[in-house]
Amino acid sequence: MVKMTVLALLALTSANVAAADPAALVQRDCMSCHGNEVYTRKDRMVNSLDALRHQINRCHQATGKNWTPEDVEAVVQYLNRGYYKF
Repeated sequence: MVKMTVLALLALTSANVAAADPAALVQRDCMSCHGNEVYTRKDRMVNSLDALRHQINRCHQATGKNWTPEDVEAVVQYLNRGYYKF
């Protein structure tokens, strides 16, 4: 029973993350301040998945975008797949 409950919660969490459109969030909210050079420069400050998550949280809070935790995680995964590859 516990295993089924955990699997159901994981499925719901995955559905919520998948429901966010990270590419649209990055285009609308991130690219309004900077281009993708911040992800590709050699001296970038982000050097781990945790650091990326922290930076995304800082940026969305500083700009007042009020992303959900699912939005943040979707953007973290999107940027990691496209640029960072941690």
